[in-house]
Amino acid sequence: MEQALMLFTCVYVLLTSAEASNMHGNYTPHWAVQIRGGPDVANRLAAKHGFFNMGLIANLENVYDFKLAYEDGDKREPMSEKTLALSQEPEVGFVEQQYYRKMVPKTG
Repeated sequence: MEQALMLFTCVYVLLTSAEASNMHGNYTPHWAVQIRGGPDVANRLAAKHGFFNMGLIANLENVYDFKLAYEDGDKREPMSEKTLALSQEPEVGFVEQQYYRKMVPKTG
């Protein structure tokens, strides 16, 4: 439980600090979704909401990479309705649409 809370806190801090830089459409068709119940539940929820389950993300426990089953051209805007629908599932701990981070070289 502590590990999940720590992970959520880290993700929240990263997302809120980067939120302002995402106002110009840097979002991807991928979502990070924490799911209780294992890969069968993840596959069911992905299909139900129009995603492909791409599998676990690195070594994060119960956190899956969901990829949108269709891409709306070059649209890079947030898809809040997908995020909201997933977040309302009882098996979902957290969900976040992924985005590209602008890399800024260090100076000095």
